[in-house]
Amino acid sequence: MDMLDQASCKAFADRAKQMPEGFNAFKNDIHPVLGIPSCRFTDTIDQAQLKTVARAYNNAREALGDDIEIAVHCHNEFNEPSAVGIAWPMLLTPWSGRGTRAGDVPRIPRTPSL
Repeated sequence: MDMLDQASCKAFADRAKQMPEGFNAFKNDIHPVLGIPSCRFTDTIDQAQLKTVARAYNNAREALGDDIEIAVHCHNEFNEPSAVGIAWPMLLTPWSGRGTRAGDVPRIPRTPSL
């Protein structure tokens, strides 16, 4: 599924909802959304990347609805501020009951270089 493409998200959701196993959750890799290689540590991602993540997971949530959970597979390759920023859109969507706009993303500080 291309999470940045609404039609791709809808097609995936339609297939998932028709599966006889009755899946109620799915996990998707974050790397294609960010356009970065897998299996490599990535320093703090920037605000544009966070907005891309928010858009991708909002597309998936809109297509899947409230009854299917979404998990992000990050492979432990992001620092703490980036991990929080990646999780933020899924915590603060209209479906979470918190009343926050799904496009809102946190301003996260850069971690100091070691």
